[in-house]
Amino acid sequence: GLMVDTFSALREEAERRLDTLENECFVCGFKRESYDDAGLVHGPSFDSHRDEEHNPWNYVFYFAYLRRKDPTEYNGVETYVWNKIENGDLSWLPVRTSFAIQNQGILVKDDDDDGSGKLSADLGVIREGMQAFDRRMESLEVSMKKLLEQQL
Repeated sequence: GLMVDTFSALREEAERRLDTLENECFVCGFKRESYDDAGLVHGPSFDSHRDEEHNPWNYVFYFAYLRRKDPTEYNGVETYVWNKIENGDLSWLPVRTSFAIQNQGILVKDDDDDGSGKLSADLGVIREGMQAFDRRMESLEVSMKKLLEQQL
């Protein structure tokens, strides 16, 4: 009984996560239904929006790029974004919007709450992930330096 209940709960949680991954944009928070109901004349499908236009890895790599770049060499946009990141300000991220939606001047009404609680939780997860990513990058740099030294 207890084992079956545990496995059932685990399966339900996995299904819920999969549903969220497939039907919600991690970057902007759009749900598939809201995005599809926006009435884009030309523009990506929700899947293209989620996987290409708002691919989370692009944001991870941009963050890593900014961390590695000398701040004195930042351009205006990079300085703006880095200052926002440093202050924990998520306003530089697209929230419930995208280039295609802005380009067509569409205002999308989402039935959910304002999402601020979810954004705060997501920020914590992103910070933890970026710290782990940064540690892995530093470890990789050390390994690469050792390999280069061995070859010389």
